[in-house]
Amino acid sequence: MIFFLPLPTSGRIYAMLFVVFFFGWPLSFLIEPNKSNLLFFIVSCLINIVSFALNANRTTSVVISYWNGLCYISSLYMTGCVNISIFVVLPILFLVHLITFIISIIGIIVGKSFSQKNYLRLVWFFTRKDFDLQDALI
Repeated sequence: MIFFLPLPTSGRIYAMLFVVFFFGWPLSFLIEPNKSNLLFFIVSCLINIVSFALNANRTTSVVISYWNGLCYISSLYMTGCVNISIFVVLPILFLVHLITFIISIIGIIVGKSFSQKNYLRLVWFFTRKDFDLQDALI
C-alpha cells in the first residue's frame, strides 16, 4: 500500500524562505572582502550545498520527499501573522535540517532505508502527529 501525506501548499513560501536564508547567509562574509572572509564564504557555501543535497538524496522516499517534508512542517507552524511565523518556522526548519543531516550521515553507513524511515518519523514528530505513522511505514 502506498501512502501519501497531505501537503498544504501554504507552507511552501516559508520553506523557500528557509532555503534563501540557508544559502544566502554566507554572503555576509563578503561585506568586507579579504582572503579569510572569502575562504569562509567558499567553505560555508560548500557545506550548505553538500548538506542540502545529501538530505534530499538520502531522505526522499515514495511517501515523502525532503522538500515536501519541509513544506509540510512549515505549513503546520504558521501563526497567521507573517512576522511571527518567520521567527517560529525558520528555526524549526533549521533544526529539522540539522537533525536530518545527522540522520543522513548515519544513513550513509547503515543504509538509505534508515534515513528515509527516520526522516518520516522526524516529520511525524514535528507535525504534531498529524498522520498515522504506521500506515506510512508499511
